[in-house]
Amino acid sequence: MPDRPHIVLPGDVTSSFATSEGLTGDAAHLAALMSTARSRTVIATTSPDASQCRQALIWMQPGPCVVARTATTPDGDTETHMYQIDNEEIPHVAAAISPLTPNPAVFDGPPVLPTAIVYAAQQGMTEQTAQLLENYSSYGPSDSAFAQALVAQRWAYTTWIREERTDKDSFVPTSTLSTFITPAAAYRVEAPLFAPSTGPHIPVHPIYNTQLWALITYFFTLSPERNQP
Repeated sequence: MPDRPHIVLPGDVTSSFATSEGLTGDAAHLAALMSTARSRTVIATTSPDASQCRQALIWMQPGPCVVARTATTPDGDTETHMYQIDNEEIPHVAAAISPLTPNPAVFDGPPVLPTAIVYAAQQGMTEQTAQLLENYSSYGPSDSAFAQALVAQRWAYTTWIREERTDKDSFVPTSTLSTFITPAAAYRVEAPLFAPSTGPHIPVHPIYNTQLWALITYFFTLSPERNQP
């Protein structure tokens, strides 16, 4: 078995792999690491850009950790990459998986997004989200950078979720962060995990990339008690 196991499996198995039976070799090694992790970060992105990672999970603990991320093959199918990293590499991996790129911070977007758009994005319904966003762009200045990004389908909706393992050996969410990012700017979306419960609109706030990264670091930082072997 190599020092840094890396396996590729067809489909999206991020939620069931660790509980699979009869695993051997690299798969068994990765599953064992996942079973001892006390914290986990979930990164889920909905975007018309098929190259954007649709979902990633990072099982975190001192020492070796495990990353599982889905990817779209050239044929349009889904496959899951699972590999071992060191704890110190988590920030680099999280940044690479997240749709964070330099932008001019042109904050000309609306103060709210319709809840229907946020819900569709949370559910990973890319085509429906794109249609709703393009329709929504007609309500604002057509020459705004925000509206142009919606029409050109150059956007990404990402949710970061911090989870902790319970005494019953399951993970439960403890914090969430949602963002809507275009080539011109990034926005923080005040959305809970179940957007329809919040009313017809959800507040949106402009945020600089440096501010956003400061918020994201919490999701992969181990608390002092988690840093103990």
